[in-house]
Amino acid sequence: MSKDYTVYPRSGLFPATDNKTLKVLIPDDTRRVPFSRAALRVETRRDSTKVKLGVRLNGKELAPCGWPDTELFPPLERNEGYATRDCVRFFAVPLESLVAGENTIEIVRQDSGKAACSLFSMELGLFK
Repeated sequence: MSKDYTVYPRSGLFPATDNKTLKVLIPDDTRRVPFSRAALRVETRRDSTKVKLGVRLNGKELAPCGWPDTELFPPLERNEGYATRDCVRFFAVPLESLVAGENTIEIVRQDSGKAACSLFSMELGLFK
């Protein structure tokens, strides 16, 4: 089945300002378990469309990708608490970049804008 690994506020890791490095334990061996794709979602507190964000997974730069919704997985119900399109970014995750065990994810602000970018959460989805 598909898997969802999330790091939200109250975890002690988010919110964060401009940059964040975190370790995410993923027990799935993507070389043995046949997932079709993976994607990473970064949510900010406010509109971040003018902020240049980059993400590295285990040292490898991830490419931004389009996503049909603001959530990786369809929510059971949607309300005003859900993120809007201007507060989320999606990145393609090559399955071979994931390791079974500890993975390092670096979210990096790549510009020097005047206003700080408040990072709200990170989510990694593995899809069957």
